[in-house]
Amino acid sequence: MYSLGQAITGTIIEKVINDGKMKIQIDINDPSNKAFLFWNSGVKEQMKFLNVGDEIDGWIVKIENNEIGIGITKFGKFPPKPKVIERYIESLLAMKKYLQKYSQGILKIKDLEPEKISEVKGLFNRCIRRDQWDWYIVYKGFNFENEHELKELGWIISSIRSNLKRKTSLEDIEDTNQEWFSLLAKTDFLKKVDSLIDFLINEGTNWEIIRQPIPLIIKKGLKQNNHQDKKLIRIKAHLRKGYKISIEQHQRLQEILLENNLELNCGTIITNENFKEIDWDNYTIVFPFTKDILRETNLELNKSREDYISSELETNIKRERANNIHQLLVQTMAQVLNNNNLLPLENKFIDLYTNKDDLWYIFEMKSITVENESSQIRKAVSQLYEYRFLHQLREAMLCIVLSSPPKEKWILDYLIEDRNINVCWWDKDRFNYPERINSELKDLLDKVIYENVEY
Repeated sequence: MYSLGQAITGTIIEKVINDGKMKIQIDINDPSNKAFLFWNSGVKEQMKFLNVGDEIDGWIVKIENNEIGIGITKFGKFPPKPKVIERYIESLLAMKKYLQKYSQGILKIKDLEPEKISEVKGLFNRCIRRDQWDWYIVYKGFNFENEHELKELGWIISSIRSNLKRKTSLEDIEDTNQEWFSLLAKTDFLKKVDSLIDFLINEGTNWEIIRQPIPLIIKKGLKQNNHQDKKLIRIKAHLRKGYKISIEQHQRLQEILLENNLELNCGTIITNENFKEIDWDNYTIVFPFTKDILRETNLELNKSREDYISSELETNIKRERANNIHQLLVQTMAQVLNNNNLLPLENKFIDLYTNKDDLWYIFEMKSITVENESSQIRKAVSQLYEYRFLHQLREAMLCIVLSSPPKEKWILDYLIEDRNINVCWWDKDRFNYPERINSELKDLLDKVIYENVEY
């Protein structure tokens, strides 16, 4: 009898790649069950180097009919941080209070806090999709009897949240919510909530934050050239099939070398064919290759608004993107999205954007100092509004990403309370934020554990 999270070993017996999709079958010495490897996008490239006959040590991430999914990384077992645990518990207690009010016949729509319901919805969804760093931790805490129970509860919670978004009368939403809470009351939801809360409280104090490295190294391993009095750096491009450096990327590389008094000593393109032949000790990543993580896209503009775009706007955007700190903010946040299984996108105007559950997120990066803090914030606000207008994304979630926390206290009140714009900033080894920002954005930022990155 197998169980989720159980340690398991096996041998690779088949590796098939069709249409760019790879499937690896494992022999676990059990003819009655087939086993396959499962992995997240962060280790996709490493999987290519596994071969038939290789032995693997992993753990069970999925059990369905006679098929077993095996994970060989710790993805899913990363414990949430104390601040995140507090948020989880707060939202679970809120849902518990709502259900208790329903049972007493006094639940009203004004009692419901959408962000709290969204948080609980996210807890169930990660258990269903297995797509977040802490999904197994949450799954274990809920102590589900079976997959059917998990999916039923997840469906009800998602339906309650979706109902609050409906553009109908309050009376209609109220009536529908009563129906959903009636279904929820017939389940073991309260029992599962208590189980997860107890688990988080009792186990949370024993967890250590495990750091997951990200593929970003800036000017590491620089050497002094005594003859030319210049620093030398060797360059490694990320592994990507068919990767080529464009003219624009080459120009950007030369700009970075010039700005930092660097000289290109040796450069090469990494391919599947030469990957194993390269002496990696002599190569270091430098940061010209924005496209390695970001994907450029042409988010369609309303044709009638193209005349609105001024050459001055384009010039200002190009000038900002030449700033190293600005680019580092973009690349690091892109990695955050990538590690959350979201597609980081850029275009001619927008630094970074993505889509999650049919909601657009638009990020504007700003490198700030004490002297330019106010002016940079004003620019960011106006740019975000322009992007939202030009691309017709009226419901988009806006976020300003800063290189450091703002010094002026009024800035956070102005952005979050008055402008409804989220804000976060780089703080030593992670993105930090005020508690008042959107809970789903918090979830994205908290799920990623960073390697040290210096700004």
